[in-house]
Amino acid sequence: SESDFNAKYRMTSILAGLAYRYLAWSAPSRCPFPSANGQLPKQTPPISFPIYVYSHRGGNLETNAAGHRFVENTLPAFRNSVALGVDLLELDVQLTRDGQAAVFHDRELGRLCGPGFKGKRIADFSYKDLPRLGCAHSSQGSLKPLVHQHNSDEDDLRIPLLREVFEAHPSIPIQIDLKVPSQQLVNVVNDLVREYRRERLVLWGSFIHTTSNALYAANPSIPLFTSAPRAFLLLAAHSAGRLKDVHIYESAMIIPWRFGYASEGAWWRPSLLLPDFFRELHSRGVSVVLFGGINDEATFEACTAAGAAALCTDHPSRLLRWMAAAARGAPGAAAAGGGGAAAGGAATIPTAAEAPGAVATPLAGTVLPTAVPVAAGGAAAATHAG
Repeated sequence: SESDFNAKYRMTSILAGLAYRYLAWSAPSRCPFPSANGQLPKQTPPISFPIYVYSHRGGNLETNAAGHRFVENTLPAFRNSVALGVDLLELDVQLTRDGQAAVFHDRELGRLCGPGFKGKRIADFSYKDLPRLGCAHSSQGSLKPLVHQHNSDEDDLRIPLLREVFEAHPSIPIQIDLKVPSQQLVNVVNDLVREYRRERLVLWGSFIHTTSNALYAANPSIPLFTSAPRAFLLLAAHSAGRLKDVHIYESAMIIPWRFGYASEGAWWRPSLLLPDFFRELHSRGVSVVLFGGINDEATFEACTAAGAAALCTDHPSRLLRWMAAAARGAPGAAAAGGGGAAAGGAATIPTAAEAPGAVATPLAGTVLPTAVPVAAGGAAAATHAG
């Protein structure tokens, strides 16, 4: 009934207001670090390269000529994505015991290196002693051993270094996600970015707030994406109608397109496809990147319609085919010059001048905006962060 509907949204408003007040008064989530002169930190530069077709860990739903899936975060996966014509490679880095930046996502090695390495971490090994990649996901999602004799490319079974990816793809934009709280890792990655002169071809950050702070301090001239606490703060502030009160110093926000769980008939909405929120962020120079099982046409359509600047997909060839079939360019493509994944145009990010202004929120700006619906055939949400 209408009364039930209003009651649900009033409860949403109350919860959003409480969440915003808690996060807004949490000093670590307000600013990267206290300013010596009392000034707020400047926003990192806007992203200046195409990002719409975002290859998540190289695209592990893609297959090679033999019909075998590429292993995530490996050199063959990245080479395949570049050959497809993606806009950007997304990868994760951790620090080895001998201080090298290795490209690997998980907290421990067991999922991809086999059960014998459960509980072991990248940091437990010098780079030369890291185990080979020994498991991969089957088409049903379960783990299976990699068939070594079917992998003619030895790099299929090797954890690469960030340096190798930079050397292999000197002109391809890369998003770097630092997975551990380590000042040494921040220093190593920053040194590599400078060494390979990639300041204008990198988006970096960490969902870990202390690591995000360290990246900002190390090089505020590189576009930074929000940590998880900062993303929650921005979402809570928008839901409470207070986003204008929050200082934003990042250039992007990377969030799942929906929660990793859902409850049929629940009063809250599991989708995070919030067009008003995305428009507000774009108007303030923040590009919205969505991830989490964005691998089918229904989800491509829903996320794009919501105003996402980039879709982080495990299946970039499918996204590219969808774009071609619909004869659509990426957001902002018509207004930009140069190349890009979109047919004939660059997938650029709307600038503050191009994006619509912030939209007033209903009921004095206190109600969580309605999410964009997704077709029943939408992809499953990811179970862990990008």
